[in-house]
Amino acid sequence: MSRGAAPPLKVPRQASRRRSARLAAGVAVGAVVGAAVGGLCFSALGTESTATALVRITPPAELTALATGADRSTPDTEAYVTQYVAGEVAFLSGTGFTRAVGASLGQNDSAKVDVLQEKGSAVIDFSGSAASDAEAIRLVQAAIDVYRGQVGERSKRQLLTILPALDAWEAEANAAGDLARVRDVRTVRESIDLAAGTPATIAVLQAPTAQGASESRWLLGAVLGALIGASLVPLRQFARRRKTGYLAAANDVVAYVDRVIGPTVDLDEVARLDQSGVLGRTLLAQCTSPGPARIVVVIGASSSSGAEVVASLLAAAAAEGGPVKFIRLQDESSSPFGAVEDGATVVVDAGALGDSWLLSEAVRHATDLIVVARLDVDTVQQLYLVRSATSASSRGLAAIVTYRPRHRPPRHGSGVVAATTSTHT
Repeated sequence: MSRGAAPPLKVPRQASRRRSARLAAGVAVGAVVGAAVGGLCFSALGTESTATALVRITPPAELTALATGADRSTPDTEAYVTQYVAGEVAFLSGTGFTRAVGASLGQNDSAKVDVLQEKGSAVIDFSGSAASDAEAIRLVQAAIDVYRGQVGERSKRQLLTILPALDAWEAEANAAGDLARVRDVRTVRESIDLAAGTPATIAVLQAPTAQGASESRWLLGAVLGALIGASLVPLRQFARRRKTGYLAAANDVVAYVDRVIGPTVDLDEVARLDQSGVLGRTLLAQCTSPGPARIVVVIGASSSSGAEVVASLLAAAAAEGGPVKFIRLQDESSSPFGAVEDGATVVVDAGALGDSWLLSEAVRHATDLIVVARLDVDTVQQLYLVRSATSASSRGLAAIVTYRPRHRPPRHGSGVVAATTSTHT
């Protein structure tokens, strides 16, 4: 649609900072909301809590070996200990043990208990899962208690097998009058009673401890929620801007005009008279129609574009070089173009489309056509409508981009407009 490539324009630093601040605020809000929602959602999931405990097992004395007069009650080798612990782990992993734990808790089915041997050691890991941290801890503690009780029962069962044999040996020795034999049997009995009183040692190295599943789920949910929220909010902002067609950058107007006049105009800063003169002269110098007699028509993409401010800037700059007539088209009831002084520059504030029925005539007389578009306020559709309304003119359509930082109150009402009006003839 454009007749030539327009030079790229940069968004002013203040406008860029404002847009960055809005984006950062959106990201922050999205992250906070996403973290809260994600944390709550993950906390509400039905994932079970898990508790663990570490227990070291020392093999029990071999009562049968003591009864037969062995020098050692328990083989003191690493291989034997490892083998014994492996056997215990197999027993603890069986259905019988888990059912016993479930029964101790008043359950009709097996408890969810897992037992693992720490590689190369006599330490085993009890872990259990339940609906809450407290229940998981209670489950693991019950498993340890049941195991300790079963180890004690094993020693009792061994005694029930060995003691009758010792009684028989002692009776035979008494009958034979072999007092030495009687003393030996009684010594063995005392040793067995002592060993039976200290069954396999079950040392709890780490008491049942919850792994903080609830907190972990909440943290995971919060992190994921924050990431998703921080991504969705700016994406939504971009999608909304794209859908509604709001102008987000100065270069967004390039496709709809023949050229862009720079720099981008801060509608608040032009109220400063010490800056407006330089800005007005810069803008007027880029109007390409030959002087001195020319008609510059300024059209706003909307009533908020700042067309009046831009027109006043151009009029003030033109007044420095000769006579100027400033026309506010909305105030005219008939064509004002017939009574223009020869050699005078006419600057027309045409307002927005629909503000005046004389717009078509202004376009027909124009030597320079300028559309004013404001960032974050005007849309691509409004810009396109201005392009269509001026398409009958052989003059190219130029664009001046404006913006207004939201953190400063507007001040242009008493500055440039008032000053330039006094210079118009």
